[in-house]
Amino acid sequence: MINKIIFYIFKPLALSLLIALFCYWLNSLFSFNDRGVLIMALVGSLILIFPSYFIIHSLSKHRTIKKFFIFLTLFIGIPFVGYYADTSSYFRTSLLKEASIYNGPMPEPQLVYVPGMEIISMFPEQANLFTKPGTSVKKVTELVSSVGGKIITQIPTFGYYLIQTPKDSEQFISKIEEADFVLDIQPNIVLLPTEEGVVDFSNSGKNSDKLVSIILKSPDPSGILFVEIDVFKSNHYEIVNGVRESMGARGPVLQIDVSAVKCDKAYCSSTDRVYAALASVLAGAELNRQKVIINIPVAPMPLTKNTDIFTSQSKEKSNTWATGQWEIFAKGLKNIIQNSDWSKNGNVTVSQSAGNGSCLVNSRNSILDCAGADMSELMVLNQLAEDHIYFYGVEEKGKPAKYSNHGKNIIMKEIPAGTKGTSVATAIASVEYEKVWKSNPKIKAKEIKNKLTTVVCPFGLQTCGMSCIPKNAECCNPNTYCLKPAGSCLVQKQGTCSYCSPGQKFCGMFCVDITKECQKEVAEEKPSEPTQKTTNNKAKSQDQGLLCNGKYWSPCASDQQFYCPLKGDPYCDEKGKILCNGEYWKGCKIGEELQCFPEGPMCVPEGMVLTPLCAGKRGLPCGAGYHFICVASGGLCEPDENQQQLVQQPEQQFEPSSYDSQSSGKTPCQIVMEKRRSCEAVCAEQSDACSNTCGSDGICITNCAHQGRVCHNACYANCDGL
Repeated sequence: MINKIIFYIFKPLALSLLIALFCYWLNSLFSFNDRGVLIMALVGSLILIFPSYFIIHSLSKHRTIKKFFIFLTLFIGIPFVGYYADTSSYFRTSLLKEASIYNGPMPEPQLVYVPGMEIISMFPEQANLFTKPGTSVKKVTELVSSVGGKIITQIPTFGYYLIQTPKDSEQFISKIEEADFVLDIQPNIVLLPTEEGVVDFSNSGKNSDKLVSIILKSPDPSGILFVEIDVFKSNHYEIVNGVRESMGARGPVLQIDVSAVKCDKAYCSSTDRVYAALASVLAGAELNRQKVIINIPVAPMPLTKNTDIFTSQSKEKSNTWATGQWEIFAKGLKNIIQNSDWSKNGNVTVSQSAGNGSCLVNSRNSILDCAGADMSELMVLNQLAEDHIYFYGVEEKGKPAKYSNHGKNIIMKEIPAGTKGTSVATAIASVEYEKVWKSNPKIKAKEIKNKLTTVVCPFGLQTCGMSCIPKNAECCNPNTYCLKPAGSCLVQKQGTCSYCSPGQKFCGMFCVDITKECQKEVAEEKPSEPTQKTTNNKAKSQDQGLLCNGKYWSPCASDQQFYCPLKGDPYCDEKGKILCNGEYWKGCKIGEELQCFPEGPMCVPEGMVLTPLCAGKRGLPCGAGYHFICVASGGLCEPDENQQQLVQQPEQQFEPSSYDSQSSGKTPCQIVMEKRRSCEAVCAEQSDACSNTCGSDGICITNCAHQGRVCHNACYANCDGL
């Protein structure tokens, strides 16, 4: 009896369990596991093994058929069980179990000053609550109810709740924070579409609209799902659609409207609706086993009335006060994304707008000026990047656009001319991810990032982001380069720089789709006679450009000259510069010539020879009958020996009124030299003052030097008679 139980029940059951565990382990290596995969693998194994087991034993006398049936079981039946366990939605964990999303009216936003932070536009008597994974709804409900609150949105699998708080919100928050299962509680902040222009909070409307809950059903089950979480009650979504069309992206877009209230003439969103939409997308993507690219072009807009802390320019350390709301919003995104195993497995990437800066408002909360904020100190953005949530800003000619937030943790992108807003940068980044991922559907999100940031270029080209550009070019950004020395990324002079449209990259001088790789081309050179080799090399040099410091460079414009310094890269500039100490200098004005000294060049009157260097300075030559000497205080012109004898007869050289040897005890020559030194000292001070009038920024240093020389010559002309 026991033998029959072992034979008919235990053996097939053990074999089924072994196969189920094998399928589950194999699936964990190449796909994604949850409870549903294990249950489905076990059920499929039981259905497969029990009939197969008895059929195989009944065919003991038919060895050929038995072997064939064993082959079918091992190589067709078991793989089918594994595939069905991975793709079937039966028994899978419902990530939206017990979830409900609030779709009622929203209160009118209020501007609240938070000590130590900025002015925040938030929805009163509402708060976002995040709990530890696995916390029961009952436990959260009891906590919220005990302090007078009410849950109006809940997605328990992600530990997210939107709470309607009592009027005494400070006491409510302090009580909630005491619970050990609470990760964070934060205000429900207003989010704005990050397009060109700003919303004026001084005239906020009272209208509100319902959030349309979308049941996530993939429009493209076999491909990469592109999702836009945006304000669709305004025309903001048209920005993304326009970018996708211009970049040649194809396929449907899952659009989730997170419009909350009407702010001025446009609609705004809120953090709770973005959190709920993000959680819903992640839940649906995991259920469908689908890779997802999510675009979120809405962001906070910090405000302040303090003119002392507001910076009107977008630069390093600008408006660092405006990071409080961003830290709140970013932590909320992190709490949602880190509760998704599907995202942790590298199947989700999120492009988040970095925001259109921060704004200065007047007493009526009307916006006076806006500028970008430096968000380098927000370490939470670095943590989000590890979870494949990237923030995008806008740069113009290598510098942050005035309206764009920026920082070392923000990915800056050049956007097409005529467009504005970090929404455009976010849309471009999302479509780039979409195109690369659709061409490589089996890779993970991290590998997509690597493909867009690292590239191996063929011989003769250098890397420029994801592009390969000529070696004699300056990389401005992956879509722009300028040929040196005529071109510069700072100026981007027409005819010297090349551009590729969004969604393309450079392969040498050509623009190709970002999904393509630059192919290495190897040219075979035929051997030639030694006498011909020199000629061929010369011809090759002419074809390649001008040789400077071992490299070939493109020629300059017809109105410019090619300058090759002893070290570094060459450059193009106005004609007529003179080489001195390895650098080129502008020529002097008419009547002057540039003389080269070890300490640097100087412009002096033509034919004049300056004195040797003395005490760090050179002076005008001594007059006839005098010779130059160098002492500790500086250079002096002393009379020659025969001249000394002549000047000792004062009645022949000077008027009595100008010299009294009895009263002064000095020779006439000594008096003359003292007067000249005094005059030269005054001239030196005046010349320095003249040459420093342009400041020290180096922009007009040439004009300053010229101005100093003019002052110097005019002043010293008065000293020549001494």
